[in-house]
Amino acid sequence: MIKQSPKGPADRRMSERGGPLPRAATESWRIIMDRRALPLPILRPIVIGSDPKSGIQLAHGSVRPSHARLEKHGRGVQIRLLDPEGSLKVAGREVSSALLQGGEEVFIGGLKLRIERGQIAPAVTTTLMTTVSMEQEFYTHFRRELRRLPWVLISLGVHLLMFLWADQLLWKEAREIQSRYLLAAVDDRANAMPVERPELTPQTPPETPEMPDELPEPPLNEVREPEDTAYLEDLPINMVHVKRLAGLGTGSDDPPPAGFGGRGVHLEGVTGPLKERLQSYRSQGLDLVFLVDTTASMESFLRAAKRTCDRIITDLSALIPNTRLGVVAYRDQGDLYVTKATPISADRYAILNFLEGLEARGGGDVPEAILDAVEYALDELPWRKNTHRVLLIVADAPPHPEDLAKLRMRLRSATRSSVRSTVVSTIFTGRGQLQPSRQAEAEKALREIARLGGGEFAHLEDSDQVVTQLINITLGSRFRKGLEELLENRSSSPRQAVVRRKVEQRDIDWLIRKLHFTPVEPAVVEGLIGIGSPAVAMRCLDLISTGRDQREVQEAALYIIRRIIRYGGSLDLTRSLETQPEAWEEIKSALKRAYRQNGEARRGQ
Repeated sequence: MIKQSPKGPADRRMSERGGPLPRAATESWRIIMDRRALPLPILRPIVIGSDPKSGIQLAHGSVRPSHARLEKHGRGVQIRLLDPEGSLKVAGREVSSALLQGGEEVFIGGLKLRIERGQIAPAVTTTLMTTVSMEQEFYTHFRRELRRLPWVLISLGVHLLMFLWADQLLWKEAREIQSRYLLAAVDDRANAMPVERPELTPQTPPETPEMPDELPEPPLNEVREPEDTAYLEDLPINMVHVKRLAGLGTGSDDPPPAGFGGRGVHLEGVTGPLKERLQSYRSQGLDLVFLVDTTASMESFLRAAKRTCDRIITDLSALIPNTRLGVVAYRDQGDLYVTKATPISADRYAILNFLEGLEARGGGDVPEAILDAVEYALDELPWRKNTHRVLLIVADAPPHPEDLAKLRMRLRSATRSSVRSTVVSTIFTGRGQLQPSRQAEAEKALREIARLGGGEFAHLEDSDQVVTQLINITLGSRFRKGLEELLENRSSSPRQAVVRRKVEQRDIDWLIRKLHFTPVEPAVVEGLIGIGSPAVAMRCLDLISTGRDQREVQEAALYIIRRIIRYGGSLDLTRSLETQPEAWEEIKSALKRAYRQNGEARRGQ
């Protein structure tokens, strides 16, 4: 039995043998990270890194597997950098090792934390110890667990009955919904040639999918989405939670959510300014917003952007996994809209669906509402704190002359802020399409915007080079060659190889089942689009109509439908299809056209 000894100046900690404990055992140290205090044992060296086997695991793209080591050194704690490719800063200075006395700010890669002393724990004294034999201890635990057995069996029976009831309910509802939409979409196909028809077998309920054996787990160094940690707020902090809670820190008061994620290309062979640029963007994150002119003269660019935006997201997330995107579409006063936007997010398919719904209409006079688009992007969009901000204006027309003074003021204010890094670049798409005087005016205005925004100006030379040009101007055109080599040398994942095999086998059922998993695998979506069958669109429509999947899954299913049947209308995923009759009729008409075209293609073969 251990009890607390009376308080007094002569009290001190005693070991079980009666001798005093080392002074390190009487001191309490802790790590302050993301407003949480984590206890820190200092009786032995501790390795900090992203490897799960580390003493303290920090799950972040800027943290190396074995990044640094903490150990007791005299009255303080010494921290030493283990990986030469990692970064260690103490009190704002880059160091390889430092002696901490308590209270210093330490940056492990891009994560900020503070190591400080805690309170001296009250002294305790061993007064009595009782010894229990192994046989007695076994029988004590056995009797205690035996008393719990009836309740365990009752709980298992109740859960089994609930599972069987839910399973039957879901299968019945899935069969009814699938039959209704299949009949509604093909009600007047009598004159069409025989075409591929969707299978009528019910889908596996999305709540209980099974991952096949051939899809391996992602590598340990893959950048993962942060876990939902709301349930940890009220838990007591102890050594059991150190690993799990330490992975939640991001190094800022307002932690930015992870971007598109993914493994990211390796930077082993990258050196010099390009490596510094990518490491900075990876540690702090990138919020990129496209400001796109959507008047009639931009039709060719919009068509190319819809075709290549998925590739842009894939390449950017490979270079900077912690990337988020937003789009602001603008026209001019008197048009259907002046500005409309999709928020900055890492929801790939919400962004792609927004682009698919844009049309090049309106315009008339040459100047457009660039000022309104810039003000909307700076003031209304949900930017993250302490993150690299890039605004990329894609236009073929200048702003209104009366807006130039205010536009200059907003650009200077945004780019000179010491709180955040903001860059504004421009791409001119109207080369050779305007009169020489109008073209010179537009180029001059867009060059000035890029100069005031601290960015770059470029011409869009070829619509087929949209991906390369947008990425180069975002990260810096001087790094063009290095970025192209990085993207060319990346290897495909085992998941992509499995998906390609399933696409070759036209295994629609397998691909649809994988669509239920989040985060949605882009290779699965590309595979379903590559099959291009109207049956795939029907299965995705059935997935949307159930309304039980996450929003990301529904957005991906809607994007597949848009690409296969060329549906360009709007669809509110927060409402049922029955409450959107106009959208439902447009989708049915598009499905019928797709079935007829598919029949004609099969007949031609």
